[in-house]
Amino acid sequence: MLFPEFKSIYNYLTNLAYGNGVASEFYATLEVPKEMKDENVSAQEYIETWLLQINYPEVDIRINNNGSATVVDFVQNRFLLTVYDESFIDNVQSPYNYTWKIYLQCKAGMVNSPDIYEFNFYLGKERGQTTLNKKYDWVKCNRDFNGFYVNNYDPADYEKIIDTLRSHPESFSIGDRANLIHVAYTLAFRGSLSYNTAAYLSSYLADHETDYVPWRVFFWHMNKLSQILEHRPVFNTLRKYGLSLAKSLAENIDLWNDNGNHTERLLKINMIEFLCRMQDASCLRNATSLYETVPVEYFTSPVENAQNNTIAPNFRQPVYRFHIQNTYDYLDWFNLNELYLSTIDPSERATVVSALSYSRLLWIVDIYLSELLEEKSRIRPQDFFDVISFIGRNPSGRHVAWAFIRQNWNVIVSKFGNSRALNRAIKNICESFDNVFLLEEVLMFFDTTPAGSGAMFRFQTIEIIANNIFWVADHEKDLENAFFTPNKNFNY
Repeated sequence: MLFPEFKSIYNYLTNLAYGNGVASEFYATLEVPKEMKDENVSAQEYIETWLLQINYPEVDIRINNNGSATVVDFVQNRFLLTVYDESFIDNVQSPYNYTWKIYLQCKAGMVNSPDIYEFNFYLGKERGQTTLNKKYDWVKCNRDFNGFYVNNYDPADYEKIIDTLRSHPESFSIGDRANLIHVAYTLAFRGSLSYNTAAYLSSYLADHETDYVPWRVFFWHMNKLSQILEHRPVFNTLRKYGLSLAKSLAENIDLWNDNGNHTERLLKINMIEFLCRMQDASCLRNATSLYETVPVEYFTSPVENAQNNTIAPNFRQPVYRFHIQNTYDYLDWFNLNELYLSTIDPSERATVVSALSYSRLLWIVDIYLSELLEEKSRIRPQDFFDVISFIGRNPSGRHVAWAFIRQNWNVIVSKFGNSRALNRAIKNICESFDNVFLLEEVLMFFDTTPAGSGAMFRFQTIEIIANNIFWVADHEKDLENAFFTPNKNFNY
């Protein structure tokens, strides 16, 4: 969010509706906040530090309570997700030396009080400082998760913020709570914060959180970690921790009933997808039970039998996918494949393509992949790369998809060209690779095949695998210890 309100932007767009505009006129209509006016900063100067620089800033926030009032020090740096990014990113020069003009919206409070003091601060240089009206235990910035930057706090300040979050969750808005989770897991992934802090912070979810957005952020980070760890023993520790938090809420909402407002329904579908991905037995049983309510006639004649499929549209993707992933009844896969061929609903067809790719029966996966290259394949050409990508993300299928690409490279290129879509599919397959052996396989394959128009995706693939290897070596043990017994040991 650039400014506290968008009235000037609305007026500009309204006045020039169906017309033309230029950047200088747009900048002239914008009003900057008072803190920026006091520093004589124009809207153009402010916005261009964001438009003309890659990445985004990290703001280090430290408080000092030695005097009669809290003094807050801010230091900004260029944020890189991993400490190894500098080895891979292009040497892109910044006209502003990677210093942003940041409008910080913050709040301060006490651990044992719900009272909040809100303040704003303009940080236009590398460092800045402000003095508050009295002493406070903690300061949290990026209020309501409106800013495009990452905050970092002192471990002692993290402890006070988390204590307040647990004792007075109403002190933080939905956006604040989502931001705290996002920042903690982002910094832990990079290695500048212990996973113990992230795990202890997110443990508040079990007892205090019923809103969609904080849970969605937590699920996103857990799924990101699962992508790396799903093929490693520590995944069991990760899934147990995630389930210990999510099941407390899942058991207290009507999870498999698609009712409520839009955020409640979104929470349910995301909760189901997470629980089933973490192999929760109850979730998998419910998915199978719902799948088995669909009559066989529906798969071959979905239009005529639409009323007989009572699974809510929101639930069909996880129900189809996780039943197929966890069943050994191959007839269910062939029935679902008939639905792919007979449905006229594009949304359901996309759902079925994904579900068919997640079978744990490798001979079924082989049949699916072989069908892709048949002369008269029944799989639509536009679904070709989606099928390969989904199979690559199937925990049982990634090596099959990787072997298929290498073995049939010339045939695929002759049929579809050496396109961006093909190299994007390779990236999707390799995103979970986590060891040097697999990296060497990828490098050898790239050395012996032309990149075509997919050079960028190949570069990203190597970067992702290398970062996965480094992350496992540096942070896997920290995560395992933290998620096994999260506690209040706030160490970097």
